[in-house]
Amino acid sequence: VFGDAIVAAPIGSLSLTARTIESRQKNGEATDELGSSFLVLGDYRPNLEFRVSYRLGFTRLLDGSFHACVRDLYVSAAFKPVITIAREIPHGSCLEREVLAHERGHWAIDKETLPELSPQLEEAAASGITAGFDGQTLAEVQSRVSAALRDSLDEFIGNFKTIRQARQAAH
Repeated sequence: VFGDAIVAAPIGSLSLTARTIESRQKNGEATDELGSSFLVLGDYRPNLEFRVSYRLGFTRLLDGSFHACVRDLYVSAAFKPVITIAREIPHGSCLEREVLAHERGHWAIDKETLPELSPQLEEAAASGITAGFDGQTLAEVQSRVSAALRDSLDEFIGNFKTIRQARQAAH
């Protein structure tokens, strides 16, 4: 699901917006060398969320243990971007237009990058569950399936973040 960018109502103040940089650094997002005292006039949040669900088919083996295969796998990425501008910027001003143009540039980069995700995301999820899973209990089998999916998707998300951050930093 790829949504259009929403321009949120101006919120906070320049000092509150400046704290956005600190929180982004703590979250490992690209902020270049701006430092925590840099005033941010606009903010772009991609609000990208990955979801995975699956349905298992179980077989009980002669020794009482279980063998399971993934019957159905559903993978999705939801992208609901939000652009926010500091409330001190006068509405309709040249500065507002420039800040909006810059933040929309970040959105355009994601809008171009994200469609590449679908096949890569599906491949990453599927690669984690190609084999069957064995365990003494159903909970153990489900835990192994979840761990396999998490490992393959974490690797995919790490690679995706690296590519995305490089493109965003270039802007």
